[in-house]
Amino acid sequence: MFSLAEYFHNVTVVSPYPVKKPLHFYDEVSLESNLYDAEFYAAEIPSILNIEQIPFISSLRYFYESGEDTVNYVLTHPNMIELMKSGKKFDACIIENSHFEALMGLAEIFECVLITYTTYPSVHLIDRMTGNISPTSFVPNSLLEYTDTMNFKERFFNTLNTLMEKIFYEFYHLPNQKRLYEKFFPNAHHSFYDVYKNSSIIFINNNVVISSPRPYLPNMIDIGGIHVSQPKPLKKKLQKFLDTANDGVIIFSMGSLLQGSDWDDVQREAFIEAFRELKQKVLWKYENETLPNKPSNVKISKWLPQSDVLAHENVKLFITHAGLLGSTEALIHSVPMLAIPMFGDQHMNAANAVVRGYGLQLDYKNLTKDKISDAINEMLSNEKYQINAKLWSSRFKDRPITPKLSVIYWTKYAVKHKGAFHLRTTGNELSFIELYSLDVLISMFAIFFTIIFVCCKIFIKIFKPFSSRNQKVKQQ
Repeated sequence: MFSLAEYFHNVTVVSPYPVKKPLHFYDEVSLESNLYDAEFYAAEIPSILNIEQIPFISSLRYFYESGEDTVNYVLTHPNMIELMKSGKKFDACIIENSHFEALMGLAEIFECVLITYTTYPSVHLIDRMTGNISPTSFVPNSLLEYTDTMNFKERFFNTLNTLMEKIFYEFYHLPNQKRLYEKFFPNAHHSFYDVYKNSSIIFINNNVVISSPRPYLPNMIDIGGIHVSQPKPLKKKLQKFLDTANDGVIIFSMGSLLQGSDWDDVQREAFIEAFRELKQKVLWKYENETLPNKPSNVKISKWLPQSDVLAHENVKLFITHAGLLGSTEALIHSVPMLAIPMFGDQHMNAANAVVRGYGLQLDYKNLTKDKISDAINEMLSNEKYQINAKLWSSRFKDRPITPKLSVIYWTKYAVKHKGAFHLRTTGNELSFIELYSLDVLISMFAIFFTIIFVCCKIFIKIFKPFSSRNQKVKQQ
């Protein structure tokens, strides 16, 4: 958004996270609330630690219901209501399309071009709004631990889970979003489904290097890595800790949802004892004030400027939950990953790192000191992980324009060409049966079997008299 502000000179951002140093011509509508802070995350930590015990449909229901809560919160916030009633007009409205589809009605209020974006690489649900087709034979579901190379069993479950997700999305989630759309935008000129399919450009937080090749329409634009900026200066103590690590540094962070203090005692002690044997320093994102039995080579910090730290030349390994943003940062900075995925797309991100040779994966339910030590020692002693990290990093960064410039270009393009309808396919106007030509296939099978049936009847009619005559001869 800062980049858009620099180029468009007038950007209004609606966010629960106010920026500390906004740019000129950057207006902010603050939705700051505890809804997105400690209370929310604290309530979800237990379910995240046991996420694999939750049925697939229950996980989807949680994500979809959290989307409904977000839509309700945003559209009932006093600051948002004030903006909607302000009479302001915009050239474009950029909205996240992941579980918040009712918010697309804002483009109706402001009478502008609709641009959407998704924060994760899966395109199966984006297919519904664009008319794109992603074959489950080689496009993995982002909630599974598969890559684009799947055996029969993996293709079976990939297809099954994707089909379940699409059915649940179509018949549970979208009707609920439609209800919210009609509640908050009663005077909209277009129906929910018309607006839902009206995205001029869809920005996707993905890059073919970190996921896998897949079919895209012309208005689906990858912007993976857009959140990574040039490394910023570190605080003096942190800079000194990294600079003086002659044998290298290991970064250990499990993101914001799973805090270091939430590991059970056995798992935490396994990490502590594994780190104690290392000659490398360890920088551990650990949210408590103290870490009992902390080794002398370990430094804990409640928060880390993760991308800036990963950019330091002495960082040799990143122990991570394999979230998309952290995985992208590690790849950009050529840092091998020891992944401990927990839920969602983390398993897929970890699997891709392993397949491409710059990562290893551990099961968080079966962590022991020996398994952690063996994995760390393997990755530090075998140079193939560093070589592959540099190779895939080079491929990731080798592109005609940066993700930020890509967003600027395509946003300007959509505004200039009044929605860029020429980039869209009529596939999003077809039903599921029409899109996949199921009616045609059924008709072809019906014709084929009809021909076979008729041929059989003719064959029987022709040869039956001969058969009857032969039987009479035999009887005589």
